[in-house]
Amino acid sequence: MGPRDTAVSPTRRTQRNRHSATPLGRRERSARARRVDSDAEVRLPTVSPSAASSSGSSLSSWARANPADTSRGEIRSEKRPGLRPGARGSTVGVVRVAVLGAGGRMGATVCRAVAAEADLELVAAVDPRRAGASLGEVAGTAQGDLRVAPGIEALEGARAEVAVDFTSPGAALPNLRWCAGHGVHAVVGTTGLGARAVEELERLFPPEGGGPNCILAPNFAVGAVLMMRLAELAAPFADSAEVVELHHDAKVDAPSGTALRTAERMARAREAAGRGAFGPDPTREESLPGSRGGEGPGGVRVHSVRLRGLVAHQEVLLGATGQSLTIRHDSYDRASFMPGVLLAVRAVAGRPGLTVGIEPLLGL
Repeated sequence: MGPRDTAVSPTRRTQRNRHSATPLGRRERSARARRVDSDAEVRLPTVSPSAASSSGSSLSSWARANPADTSRGEIRSEKRPGLRPGARGSTVGVVRVAVLGAGGRMGATVCRAVAAEADLELVAAVDPRRAGASLGEVAGTAQGDLRVAPGIEALEGARAEVAVDFTSPGAALPNLRWCAGHGVHAVVGTTGLGARAVEELERLFPPEGGGPNCILAPNFAVGAVLMMRLAELAAPFADSAEVVELHHDAKVDAPSGTALRTAERMARAREAAGRGAFGPDPTREESLPGSRGGEGPGGVRVHSVRLRGLVAHQEVLLGATGQSLTIRHDSYDRASFMPGVLLAVRAVAGRPGLTVGIEPLLGL
């Protein structure tokens, strides 16, 4: 392109400047600015493989284009559905959220994340261990006038629409029975729920009938979800595989729900590819019983580490002749789980029945 193609004649420049100085020109510039501001506010809750590939191959590229404030546990969403008919509350507007297990580390983080969102309202916090304490004292939120309740019955008076459960396996199931019977949607991050509990949740939250819904996820970190997906893709090409999950020293269940879910998905992927289970463990003698970990689905060995200073970490190791592949995810702060939790809180009303994992919310 030559100079003649890019130059602007003095006459055209004068006409353009004169047009810009008119009221009409100013209005057009203002309208354009509003459109730009409006576009900047568009918030995308999901990412699909096609969308990711069009803007760059890395997760960080997508994150830069769709920022999430992990310090506040924020994820931006274009559509923020309220409750659908049949559940407690209205169908539009601000979603009223309760947190069960608010006194725990995850529960307190969820309280702060929900309180920071304009389209969510924290209306109840439940934890019998901290009953009567102010939420400001327990979670460090600005809602110091909200007191921690001793039992889930507090959700009734608070008119909660969605309950987020980060409690324990023994407490979670009674909580979810209560939610199902009182028209409250549930988002569950409590791990250690077995197959029988999941079957009961399917009965408690049927996809038909217009009742409340439930999202149960072993891990709400987007990176962990991608790790499981990558392990699933790689499993049919490996000859052996093991999973090592590492968590803080206060985690009471082992192995983690993420580790079991990873092994299950790898086993299903191999079965679908006609590969069957991984080869048998060659170990014939253990001088220290349990040193080979537990045998999970599809012959995947699962190992658990509990160590002070950790948060949540997992490695998937896959081996084949002359080579190995390691897939690892690390959560260094509980804020890493908040984008997924908030995404589930906003999406649960539109997902009838029980949804396991946040993969469908991410388009995976």
